[in-house]
Amino acid sequence: MGEQMCAMVRKDQWPVLLTLTPPIAGYCGWYDASRITGQDDNTPLSTWPNLAASSFVMTQPTPAACPTYYSSTPGKTVNGKPAVWFDGVDSMMGTSPPILTTVGPFTIFSVTQCPTSGTQYAFLNGKNNYSGFAGLITNDPAPPGMALLFGAVAWNAVGSEPTAGIPHTYSVSFSGVANDTITATVDGVVSTVAAAGTYGAARPIDMSSLGGAAELAYARHNGAICEVIVYPTVLAANDVTVMNDHLKAKWGTP
Repeated sequence: MGEQMCAMVRKDQWPVLLTLTPPIAGYCGWYDASRITGQDDNTPLSTWPNLAASSFVMTQPTPAACPTYYSSTPGKTVNGKPAVWFDGVDSMMGTSPPILTTVGPFTIFSVTQCPTSGTQYAFLNGKNNYSGFAGLITNDPAPPGMALLFGAVAWNAVGSEPTAGIPHTYSVSFSGVANDTITATVDGVVSTVAAAGTYGAARPIDMSSLGGAAELAYARHNGAICEVIVYPTVLAANDVTVMNDHLKAKWGTP
């Protein structure tokens, strides 16, 4: 009889070895720097495919405004994997129509790395019909921490400012109902449940860009974006845990 090979796999290795796609189904956007193909190291990235569908591809037609893709440059890869770096000034990517045009729920996961603390680093941005801007901020000095920004003055703090210089896993969930709550996790830990104010159906959110938004120059991402996954639903707490564990194992976040 032929020999059967059996490998022992630690539980904390399962997502890395056995899961090539996000383990929770239903996502409408999936941007994974480690799965970009046909791109040389240290070159401008003009197209970031959406692995969830053929639509909602992130593009940047202006060469000077493209982020930079790194696959092997020392200090630019993250956990040995390729990453896309934005300069915090003018590099950003967008999709039209927006990936989310919603008065309803969403859950968004991201793995990003910010080089310094005390500066705003938005990673997924768009517009609403109130003041023209909505964004997810990973580092911000006022108030300190992670935030969901609806408009130029309406801050909803949803976390503490993470350690700069290393990657972190974030999630934000919002039902879309006015005066409901925003729930955020940082590196798998529920960081804050914050009030969403009057936003929701009256002020729908259009999430349409990675790395920044033209409307607000100070809310540009300065650092790496490794992966962003967008769900048009509020995931259950157990599903959020599964996703955070998956991204932690993949990208080496705390």
